[in-house]
This record gives sequence, C-alpha cells and structure tokens, in this order.
Amino acid sequence: MPEKFKTKAADKVRWAGELRVMQRLSDYEFGVELWIMRDGLNRNGWDYRNIEKHYLSFVGQPIVCAYVADKIGDGHNMREKIDRRTGETYYSFTDATAERIVGTLSDDEKDFSLRERDGHTWVVASGRLFAFYAPELVEKIVRTGRMEVSAETEVRTGHTEGDIEIFTDWIGLGVTILGDDVAPAIPGANIAALEAMRETFKELKLKAASFNPIEKPHHNETKKGVKTLKVFGKKQVAELSKRFEGYNVLSAAQGEKFIHVCLMSAEGMPAGYTMETVNDTIVPEKIMKMAVNAVYTFGEEAVEVDVSDMHDYLSAQVVKANAACESAKADLLKAQNTITAMETAENTRRVLAAKDMAEATLNAFNANRAEKVEAGVIEAVKTDIEAGVYTNSVGENGLWTGDKAVEKAVLALCAGAVMEMDKKAAEAKKTAYAWNGLTNPAKHEEGSIEDMLNFING
Repeated sequence: MPEKFKTKAADKVRWAGELRVMQRLSDYEFGVELWIMRDGLNRNGWDYRNIEKHYLSFVGQPIVCAYVADKIGDGHNMREKIDRRTGETYYSFTDATAERIVGTLSDDEKDFSLRERDGHTWVVASGRLFAFYAPELVEKIVRTGRMEVSAETEVRTGHTEGDIEIFTDWIGLGVTILGDDVAPAIPGANIAALEAMRETFKELKLKAASFNPIEKPHHNETKKGVKTLKVFGKKQVAELSKRFEGYNVLSAAQGEKFIHVCLMSAEGMPAGYTMETVNDTIVPEKIMKMAVNAVYTFGEEAVEVDVSDMHDYLSAQVVKANAACESAKADLLKAQNTITAMETAENTRRVLAAKDMAEATLNAFNANRAEKVEAGVIEAVKTDIEAGVYTNSVGENGLWTGDKAVEKAVLALCAGAVMEMDKKAAEAKKTAYAWNGLTNPAKHEEGSIEDMLNFING
C-alpha cells in the first residue's frame, strides 16, 4: 500500500457501519444483516469512489473480531512498531489478542445490494455468525441487538486532495466487528492478517456446513463415514439441468474422481448419475433410480422416512387439488355461460324497449298537433339504439336508464322539427302579406275621381 495512505487510527474520528442479528438459522449459526460501508467523504477524511463497481468484492469474505479477556469486539488490536532497519512506523497484528474469524459474508451475490440512506449509497449484505465458534460474541450481539462494524479494504489506486484521501480502485477483504470504543479500520492495514486467516476461514466454513447439511452451496455432510463433497452452485446446477432431458437436477457435487448428480424425474422419482466431467456425453441408460431418505430429528434421536412415501402423499394431494380445480373450472365456465346468456337477453330487451320508447314519445308529441312531426325525424335515435348507444346506460343504483335517455333525445329532435316548421310558417305568412298588398289596392277617399270611376264601373 502506498505510504501516503498509511493513516494512523488515533488521528481519525470514529465512523462505522452496523451489524444486526436477523434470525437464528440453527443452533450453530445466526443470520445477520450488515451495512458495511458507504460512498462519499466520511468523518475520517476517506472518500471511497466507484462503490457500485467494487462492492461485490465483499462476497464470501470473512467477518472478524478481536477478544481481550472478557471484552467482546475489542477492535483491530494492532500495535504500532518501528522497523529497526528503516526506522519507519508500521502496524502489527501478530499479538495474541489479534482478530479471529467469527463468521462469513454470504457467498451469493444476490444477498448483496446498494441502498440509499441519508443521501449516501451503502453496501448492504447478509451474513452468518458461527455460534459454535464464538458463543460469547453471538450472545452479546443477541442481547444488544446490534454492533458497529468496519470494512476491511485494500486500496489499489487513490490520491489525496488536501486532507482528503480518495480511493478510486479498491477491493473488500472482510468486515471487522468493533468494540464500543474502537475506531474503524485503516484501509489496507489488515491485508497480511486476513491473508493468513484464509485456510482457517475455509475450515470454519466447512465445519459450519457440516452443522447445516441441507444448506447450499456450502459443503454437505449427512452421515458419519460419508465424505463431504463440494456442492455445485445454483448457476452450475442450472446449466447441468439443460443436459438431462426429462429430469430436473436438484444438486451436483464434485467427488475425488467423479461428479455425482442428484436428479428428479418428471414423475417425481429420485435418480442419480455419475460423470467424470461436466462435458461428458449424457447416456440415459446410466441414470440410476435411487432411494432417498428424509430425516425427522427429535432432539438427539432421528427417524428416516423414504422420500418416495412423502412424494406419494404429496402426489395424492395434488391429484385431489387438480380434480377440485377442474370441477371449479367447469362450474365457472357454466356460470360464465349463464351470465353471458342473461346479458344477451337483457341487452335485446333493452334495445326493443328503447325502440318502443322512441315510437311512443313521437306519437305522444304529435297527439295534439295539427301539423305532425314526421317519423323520419327520429331515425338517428333509432340508429343509435341499434348500435347499442343506450344499452349500457345505467343510474347510480345500477338500474337501466336508457329508455329515459331515448325519450329525451326524441323530444329534443321533435322540438327542433317544430321550430323548423314554425320558421317556415312565419316566412310563408310574410309572403302572403306582401301579395295581398299588390292584389288588393288601398281604398281611395270617398268622392274622389277614382272612387266615382270605380262606382260607374261597379
């Protein structure tokens, strides 16, 4: 690590993430959620950049913690030493109270995410604490609910801007559970210590898996005398499933010489297949039907049950459920057909009722009129009735109101027709007055020449 990034913990202000217990996974492990670190400038003067690019480097990394006497979560327990050859100050993690591995972050990338909180992006992950290895630590976390953590990182590229240390290229090495009065980790300070823990970490994960035989993709151990095999991950199993037509690959594991594949047929029968490499040509004749047992544990005693018996019971339940489902589908179809027939009949009734209303309204309007409104005036309403415009007209109570709407529409058309007739009548009357003025000259004054001529010609 470059000299300029060797920051003294004592010179820094405390800043940390958080670990809290989520659930008991077994008598030997606890599931935890960790808010590992965030982006941006923190109170220590560090600024981690490109967090979205590097956060998955924490996948599968260890959770560590230091012990001092009865004190849990003491911190990094580094000791400042001076190199006798160069005179330079460095930090040592070789003391008896140095950190130990007490858990692991998840091996599945899906258990890692980036979340926004208080304007910053945090790396959030799931993990497990090894209760069989650190009972005091787990007891304290369960009792207090949560503890602070610090991310262990190796900075590959960075630079300083004034008092700020900016890290642009880095990887996650692990997470340290802090004590109540311990500052966060110095970036890169624990590289050597964590590297030395790698073998121990592998052994602890293997031991943890032996306590949880059904958990994957960790190592699996079912009975005394049965060798522990390295189980394939989900993606490897999914790829392998594509090669076994008619079967689903439940699991696969690498043995000393062969790969053992656990299969389930479409009918639910367990089977097995052995291959030398994942690229072997699959020979269907080599697929072997197998007996598989499930274990019911009662304290220190256990009872084995043939999985086929469990499958038969479940299959019977599925048959019953399918029969009930088919019956329900038939009843539903019958009900839907009935409803459709009723809707069709009701819509037909509404159309006929709307037509009758149109005719009745026109007849009522013309009943007391000398000059009748012609039937063609309401043809537009009849066309709309046939097109279903009034079929779905309903009020707030759900009752059909299309007939009332038709009545209003017909009355409006009739009123318009009467207005047009009145207009024509008025224009005709004006023409008659003008013509009468020309054919009936005005009467002349009595005794005038015109009057006398009219009298003579009388």
